Amino acid sequence: MFERVLTSVPLEALWPKAARALIVAIVVEGLALSVTLMLRRKLSRALAGVGGLDGTFRLERRRRVAHYTGVAVRWGLWSIGFLIILEMLGLDTLPVLVVFGAVVLVTVAACWRVLSDVVAGVFLLIDDAFAVGDTVTINGTTGRVEEIASRWLRVLDDRGGSHMIFNSSINQLINHTRAPHHVRAE
Repeated sequence: MFERVLTSVPLEALWPKAARALIVAIVVEGLALSVTLMLRRKLSRALAGVGGLDGTFRLERRRRVAHYTGVAVRWGLWSIGFLIILEMLGLDTLPVLVVFGAVVLVTVAACWRVLSDVVAGVFLLIDDAFAVGDTVTINGTTGRVEEIASRWLRVLDDRGGSHMIFNSSINQLINHTRAPHHVRAE
């Protein structure tokens, strides 16, 4: 593919295209950085006042959500920028799109469980459903939240048993720590 382009176009004609491609790469990186910083500021403000009992958990939650959204934005912008650069260099982008689509499809199919756990974890962080130290009932398991990771959380029950619950498997969640104490059921 590259041999055909390099042999059919004189080397002197590639320099201006390469310079424009470099400018596009710089613009895409600048755009990715500015969008990521803007997202971090907006998410920090949105997630600052709400949150669990521990201030360090709130900071960690904001950091994680900002990181995941920033990575997604950067990958998206760089994919578009890569296609623009290929088009500027005179290369056919259709085969690249087909290969890219196949790679994404295979990756998503192979990592479906991991991706669903991570995405569910991000939404649990955004929703501020629980924090480390909260007493919760998740899918019938009651205990204290000991650790929250990207894919799972660990709940320690009253007998000392440690339960690892994957984020995508959470169907029912009751947070007893944040329940109003003055409500009485009759």
